[in-house]
Formats: sequence, structure tokens, C-alpha cells
Amino acid sequence: MEIFRADDWLKQVTATKAGHPVEAVDLAKTPITNNNAYDAEGSYSPDGKWILFSSRRDGDAELYVMKPDGSGAVRLTNVKGYDGGPFFVPDGKRIVYRSDRKGNDLLQIFVADLKFDAKGDITGITNERQLTDDANVNWGPYFHPDDKHIIYATSAHGHTNYELYVMRDDGSHKTRVTYREGLTACRFLAGREIPDVVEQALAGQHDADLPRQIHAAGRLVKFRRIRLNIPISEYILSRITGF
Repeated sequence: MEIFRADDWLKQVTATKAGHPVEAVDLAKTPITNNNAYDAEGSYSPDGKWILFSSRRDGDAELYVMKPDGSGAVRLTNVKGYDGGPFFVPDGKRIVYRSDRKGNDLLQIFVADLKFDAKGDITGITNERQLTDDANVNWGPYFHPDDKHIIYATSAHGHTNYELYVMRDDGSHKTRVTYREGLTACRFLAGREIPDVVEQALAGQHDADLPRQIHAAGRLVKFRRIRLNIPISEYILSRITGF
């Protein structure tokens, strides 16, 4: 599996005719990795200068960074276990990810500080901290724009009922923020398009006979629903308290 750069992707996607079903658009034309290993789960640094990703190029699934053109790859982790799902913290100085360090398929959440050389290039990580340590699968961690809170999904309430929790960046004050049967997972915190709002896109499968829903959790006093002109999509804005 390779990682691709998609040039002018927005122009290609929006080039379809209005009112017609979205046509298939092949964005996988410019690979920036080229090997027989698993390279995936990539995300950009806030300044756009680095891509953070998971790879099995050295055998075990470890975390790496590389330049946007695929050059200058640097290995960040070197511990047995599946390190994946990585993201930069908004401050650009840390990363958050999940890992199966114990080899028991129970993912736990970690953060680590990035190390830089005199030129500002990433050279590795230091001060790795494990924020969860329990009998659950904890995954999909993503930082709030304030650099102080992390939202993630957990199997604490059963493997058929994943829920979202928020915790501080030191692992304290774990607080449940969703209460609904079914899968509530994945993450996409923005906080900019809707001012002062924590925007959380969920790949929700709460009801088998209903389409998937997209939700947004924010700092509003009460629930209100906003219908968008997007098929099978629904945004819900709600209040998060206790932080």
C-alpha cells in the first residue's frame, strides 16, 4: 500500500455537474512512497512541511515522518506493536497516536514530543507518554485546537457500542461525550469553520436501517439540529462541559 499526493483534488472533485451523482474521480496518480510494504494512515503537520504516517517497511508497524514529496523519511518509533493512526498536535511540537504495545489487540493512546535539529527538521521523538492503560480498545485520538484536550473512541461500553470520550493531554479527566447505542468513532476536529465549536465528524452506525450520520459536538447550550444539503448527512451541535 502506497501514499499518494493528490494535486488539484478539490478542482477535480467539484468538476462534476451540479445535481448529478458524484462521479468516480481517480486521485491516486502521484505516489510519494514506493515499496512493497504497508504505508498508510498519513496526516500533514500544521505547517504543511511534514507527513506523519504508519509503515511496515522495517517489519513492524512503526511511525515515520517524511517531506510532502516523499523524501527525507525519518523513523519515529522503535517498539514492538502496531503504532498507527497518528496526528500532529495543533502546536506542531507533539504527536498523538494509538498502539498495541502489549500485543493483545487492545489499542492504547500515546503522545510524544517531537525532536528537531538546528535546521528545524524532525529527527525523532522523546518523552513518550501512555495516556490510556485499560482493557479497552482506544483509538482515533485527535487533539482539540486548544492543544490541551484529546477526543477518542473507546470500547469501554462494549465492542458493539463504541463511544467518544474527551481527556486532557496528560490522560486525566476522561469524560464521556456520546450516549447512543452502536458505533460512534473516527475523528475530525476542526474548530474553525464553525466559530468556537469542536467539530467532530463521526462514522456513526447507530441504527442498521438508517444511513450513516455526521455529527458535530460544540459549545452550544442546548441541542439543535442543522440539516445540510448533503445526502445522508446530519450535523448535531451540542455542549461539551467539564473541562
